[in-house]
Amino acid sequence: MTVKGSCILCGSSDPELLFKDRDRSGQAKGEFSVVKCRGCGLVYTLPDADIGDIREFYPDERCGIESAGPVAAVSSFESWLSKRYSRLLWRMLAGEDRNFLPQMIDFFENILSFPFYRYRNRCFPYRDKPGRLLDIGCGSGKLLSLEKRLGWEVYGVELEEKKASYAREVRDLNVITGDFKDIEYKSDFFDVISLRHVLEHLINPLVDLKKIREILKPGGLLVIRVPNQSRIEMAVFGKRWRAYDLPRHRFHFDRRTISKLVLKSGLKPLKISQALYINYMISGIGRILEERGAPLWITGFFNIENKVLRGIFLPLGFLLKIIGQSSEILVYAGKG
Repeated sequence: MTVKGSCILCGSSDPELLFKDRDRSGQAKGEFSVVKCRGCGLVYTLPDADIGDIREFYPDERCGIESAGPVAAVSSFESWLSKRYSRLLWRMLAGEDRNFLPQMIDFFENILSFPFYRYRNRCFPYRDKPGRLLDIGCGSGKLLSLEKRLGWEVYGVELEEKKASYAREVRDLNVITGDFKDIEYKSDFFDVISLRHVLEHLINPLVDLKKIREILKPGGLLVIRVPNQSRIEMAVFGKRWRAYDLPRHRFHFDRRTISKLVLKSGLKPLKISQALYINYMISGIGRILEERGAPLWITGFFNIENKVLRGIFLPLGFLLKIIGQSSEILVYAGKG
């Protein structure tokens, strides 16, 4: 736990106030401040809170399993393509056997990976065959269930009991209920560890990353997905930008600050890239329309599950990815 208001990267305790806002979900009372460290540029939320306080900030419906849904069957073609793409990602990251194809995809990644973005979103790189995979904040286990079908030995950690129970009892997955930092794993145990939209929620992500380094195998990979401080989306939505999600999002990263955090933990960033992510755009527009009193049938249309709307926004999200302004960052980090 850090001193109230102090930066976890450089220790500075004199941050610049960017803005104040309320919890727009209505769960938490009072105002919260988004501040920027004058020393290193890290953006974070004040006031600090302990884990007990943080749990109170989550609406009850977020703890349910209504959206868990069935895991789609993996066709033989999808399994083949996912495995080939996973190995290709490994060669791109490890710098091994860099033949023409991985070099070209690495160079033109933003363009050539678009047809395969769904595989990029769910593929974890490996050298020869899938190994042990830990998903921290695994929810109801939807991703773990898919990876298990693709050959991984899967483990999960989930803070919310309802979701963890669903993963164990319905999906038959090895998922532990609890806070990751309180759970013991063997050193050098996992080949890949996944943190998908988790790091920004943590009280002190540096502590968790140091523990991840201990349980990650030498040569293993950490895969992080976090919201990106996209200047374009921030300019459009301002305080309404859903990626802020005060007070649940404690930290607000960009490429520079996430790289500093990973390095300080003792891990080595291997690749940091823009990810194709459109949820914040869709929900942000819905929020603006709702605040302006638009009819329910209009605001309801701007739902991230709306496949028609997602098809409309995908090209825009792809464009933002190309110019480095996507609302999500994908980070691969290794342990030497």
